[in-house]
Amino acid sequence: MFTRRQDRTAEWWNSLSDALSDARDSAADRAHDVGGKFDDATSEAQRRAVRAWAALSGKPVRPAWPVIAAAVGAGVALGWLGAQAYRRPQIRRALASAEETAQERMQDFTMAAGERARQLKASSNNLLDKAHGRMS
Repeated sequence: MFTRRQDRTAEWWNSLSDALSDARDSAADRAHDVGGKFDDATSEAQRRAVRAWAALSGKPVRPAWPVIAAAVGAGVALGWLGAQAYRRPQIRRALASAEETAQERMQDFTMAAGERARQLKASSNNLLDKAHGRMS
């Protein structure tokens, strides 16, 4: 059917087409790899630029965790001191109120005991008088 020359041309065309497809796939894979490396390189470049700017401006480059930990510790200490400053007057007022209540109750108890003693003295005299009266 085909002549030899046409067969060679068809073979050549098929091999050229296969080679171009392989080249396209290879180029796409490389572009994808380079794109990933470009993203990594961009973030690394930004990080280095920030550090370089900080170094040129004289700012020390330190990790943020120690600063955060120090701020949290200072916050806890200030909170504890504030709570103590708030609670101490309340405790003093509560103790003073309890002391006043205890003194009032002691006075009431003393007055009640004195009244009972007077009643007992009055009734015991009556009983003694009654007893003496019966005996006489």
